[in-house]
Amino acid sequence: MRFLVNCLLAGLGCALVCGCASDGSSVARPGTRYESKTGDYSVRVPHMPSPYVRQSEVQSKDASTLSFVDDEGGLVRIEAWRIDPTLLEKFNGADQPRALDDFYDRVTLATQFRAVSPEARPLYREHVQTQCGPALFVATYVPHGSTLALGGGAAPFDCVRSVLLFVRQNEVFCVMNQSWPKGGVPMPLRKEDLEGTLGNLRATAAAISFHKDPQVREQPKAAIAMGSAPWHSAVLKSGTTYTSPTGLYTLLVARSENDRVYLRERSHETDSSAGFVDDQGHFLLVETKHIPGLAEWKSQQVEELEDTTYEQLIFETDYAATSTEARTVARSRVTTAAGSALFVAVFVPNGDSVPIAEGVEMRSDALRAYLIFPRGNELFVVGNREVTQTKGRTMAYRCKLLQDELTSAVGAMRFQASVAKSE
Repeated sequence: MRFLVNCLLAGLGCALVCGCASDGSSVARPGTRYESKTGDYSVRVPHMPSPYVRQSEVQSKDASTLSFVDDEGGLVRIEAWRIDPTLLEKFNGADQPRALDDFYDRVTLATQFRAVSPEARPLYREHVQTQCGPALFVATYVPHGSTLALGGGAAPFDCVRSVLLFVRQNEVFCVMNQSWPKGGVPMPLRKEDLEGTLGNLRATAAAISFHKDPQVREQPKAAIAMGSAPWHSAVLKSGTTYTSPTGLYTLLVARSENDRVYLRERSHETDSSAGFVDDQGHFLLVETKHIPGLAEWKSQQVEELEDTTYEQLIFETDYAATSTEARTVARSRVTTAAGSALFVAVFVPNGDSVPIAEGVEMRSDALRAYLIFPRGNELFVVGNREVTQTKGRTMAYRCKLLQDELTSAVGAMRFQASVAKSE
């Protein structure tokens, strides 16, 4: 741990303690994606109380800090600390909770918050689950630690700085925000305020896209386990009820010409993926991903998660990576039986292959569509595809047909109350 402390003091010094660097800052546009200069990750620029958001980033050999601040006390900060190779086992093994506690005490509290105010003290501490894995959540009272002051040389206001610490590959990430930037911190902190702050931090962490370091073997997590889970296949009868392997939802199997629908599914713990297809090529995809604390997120944070899910996990991974001509042709917020959802459609020239003879395939354009929405602490992705191009029809009309089919499919789903369980 001494390596990390020395890295903080020698490498970044007061730039990390004071939040946003005094030079090198630039105006940021909320909702756009910012690529860290370290190349380790990118993140969506957060929405803040003021539309005028500034960003700055400082880094050394083994640490970096990215800050977003506004003029009304909004603050989001992301720190990344390279872990000494001799400590990797401690941070990635059974001692991880203790290692994160030690990191907060020795680095975050001792060399950052108390460098600003010797009276800084933790008010609440809890080990929680996040989309990034196990994490430590701490709310810290920092007298005169706010980014705001009355001016005229007056001392900054008191505030609460809250952090979410978690391990990613060979780095410790610290996601930070600021509450009560104009003072008036309630003592003790209210439960609803802590839940809201934790929800904000979880949403920020979920908006980070991490770039894989090929030289580091990442600890197996839910996403990796899900990707290696075995597939299960079955033939279903039209009109019967399908229950997901996680028990999160049921749906009525759609009608087909021969009453046969082919199922391919897999699951890991609370995550699942199921595809349904008939002999005419009609297709429905239903995927679920567990997001701890999602039920408490604000609507704007949920919308940003939906956008990120489409951009990173669907478009970039499934389409842009294989076709430079893939493009989004429809994108809107719609209302479904499950509530508000993000609707998107992707057009891929020559993206489908159709067998016309044994060993012979013909390429055709592909049009795929998705609805992305939350239910409790689960994020659902429901998708379909165009079976036959509607000749003479506009792209908007074709996308609307797919949207109506997806909306109807969601309406036929029944969600179980267990998806809203507390963490």
